Amino acid sequence: MAKINDFIKLAQNMEIRGIEFYEKAFKLAQVEEVRETFRFLIEEEKEHVRFFEKLLEKDWDVEISAESSRYLKGIFDFPFLGEKELEEVSRYTREKEALELAAQAEKDAILFYQELSNVILDEKLKDAIGKIIEEEKMHLVAIRERIYELLSD
Repeated sequence: MAKINDFIKLAQNMEIRGIEFYEKAFKLAQVEEVRETFRFLIEEEKEHVRFFEKLLEKDWDVEISAESSRYLKGIFDFPFLGEKELEEVSRYTREKEALELAAQAEKDAILFYQELSNVILDEKLKDAIGKIIEEEKMHLVAIRERIYELLSD
């Protein structure tokens, strides 16, 4: 049976993949405002990696039911900024497509963290994951605002 720590490690891996994606998108972006958005997201995701490293210092020795575990793994196994997405960003010449991929990745992360929070009983850990959810929502807002600005030009 899976434990909370297993999913904290998955979350950390998800953030690392986000950094890789945003770094690649940053290098390819030509519009300065878009580059700034990706630079911001890189730093935010690095903070999240450090956050999960700190969480992993404690052994959250709590098992998750097989059903919840399967559901969480199913969300995570969905290609969240996988190799295909990293390849695609290099083919994009327009920032809008890279931003749309980023928006979908943030939505996937929000769903994963919300569902993870639903199976956590420890209130401190639940609150900590709740803060990450709020930050991911703000990332989505920032990305959507940048897409809107690009469409308005």
